[in-house]
Amino acid sequence: MAVGTLAIYKNLRDRLLNYLGSDGNKIGTLLSGNLYIGGPPQGAVFPYGIMRLINAGTDGATYGVKEIMTLELEFVGFPANRTAQRAVEQLADLADQALMRYSFYDSGIGLIYSRARLNRDTLPPAATNAAMVRSLFRIDCWPKYLLVSGTFV
Repeated sequence: MAVGTLAIYKNLRDRLLNYLGSDGNKIGTLLSGNLYIGGPPQGAVFPYGIMRLINAGTDGATYGVKEIMTLELEFVGFPANRTAQRAVEQLADLADQALMRYSFYDSGIGLIYSRARLNRDTLPPAATNAAMVRSLFRIDCWPKYLLVSGTFV
């Protein structure tokens, strides 16, 4: 089992890939499982998704036990045409559904929840000529790896 930040990534990735949306689709099916942590490998097949945890910090009110971070999620289609744009917008819609009311608890990992999308942008094709949507979600968690003593002071 993954521990620490890797467990948080795995949990969020599993949620995104396996969530059955209101339209009957799953991100995992539409992406053929191509949701990458950090960045895509060279030669990645389109469409694909990229996820990164950014702006992570701890909450002083909980003595550093609660971690607040942002999940950056980007969906990329190629080439930048209407079909690719519709596809990445649909993926972003499914991600909204999967994460805006999500909570998970496991005694080996801790508590993870998401209640808010902070931002969503349709990005211009720029030099890549790709269709892209970028969303930012607030992620709150009480990861087991920060519960060193298991009790508050």
